Amino acid sequence: MSKLMEDMRNEAAILSAIGTARFYNIPEGTILTDIMKCFDLTEKQAKEYMLK
Repeated sequence: MSKLMEDMRNEAAILSAIGTARFYNIPEGTILTDIMKCFDLTEKQAKEYMLK
């Protein structure tokens, strides 16, 4: 799989996880730390995804 396709798939998974967590009213701070752990993101990267 090309790097671009892999990056797109990962971004879709991250945004889906954030959307699902928000649907279930999980606190933003918890979502942030969870996506950092699950997707091996820095805090800055995780915050950028949270703003999308």
